[in-house]
Amino acid sequence: MATEHNIFISYAWVDNEVYPGGEKGWVSTFVDGLRVHLARELGRRDEADRLWLDYEQMRGNASVTPAIRAHVEASRTLVLFLSNGYLASDWCRQELETFAANAGVDSGRIC
Repeated sequence: MATEHNIFISYAWVDNEVYPGGEKGWVSTFVDGLRVHLARELGRRDEADRLWLDYEQMRGNASVTPAIRAHVEASRTLVLFLSNGYLASDWCRQELETFAANAGVDSGRIC
């Protein structure tokens, strides 16, 4: 599959829980800011919008779905939010392993 996304955001859903009275979790807030920053730095909104984040919060009891695997494999860079929740998530580890197998562990494309 051709590169479709500049960035794949990998995070544990528990890390994006909305605090009482809040509108969004901090990961979603960070990604919104990242899009704005990238658009400003690149001078192009379309490139900044080429990042992928699982907003549907598919639960991690199952293996990474073929659709998620395709998004991981179609991404240039993996940005992961390393936390206790991330380390405890089989799903997150599968995303990381899929990306590393596709891009290479030493590719410099895992942030």
